[in-house]
Amino acid sequence: MSYLEKCKEDVNIRPLKFILLDLMMPLMDGFDFLEEYERYYYPVYPQLPLIVISSTLNSADKNRVLSFPFVTKFVEKPFSRSIVQAYL
Repeated sequence: MSYLEKCKEDVNIRPLKFILLDLMMPLMDGFDFLEEYERYYYPVYPQLPLIVISSTLNSADKNRVLSFPFVTKFVEKPFSRSIVQAYL
């Protein structure tokens, strides 16, 4: 989140091309990130692609992820390099 905040404040920082988000992270899970992103950053970066990756087998998790209007894609692990390269 701190890089997104810096980008918001300083136009000289290189902008992001996309966000690749793992749903299961140690300090902040992906859902926490999505909720914070929706509140504070989506209004500033409405066109920024956000790709969520996960190894979850829970369809409720996938549906919840896809309920966020700014999530561009949900990709199951393992995923190929071509998924990322499409956004470079």
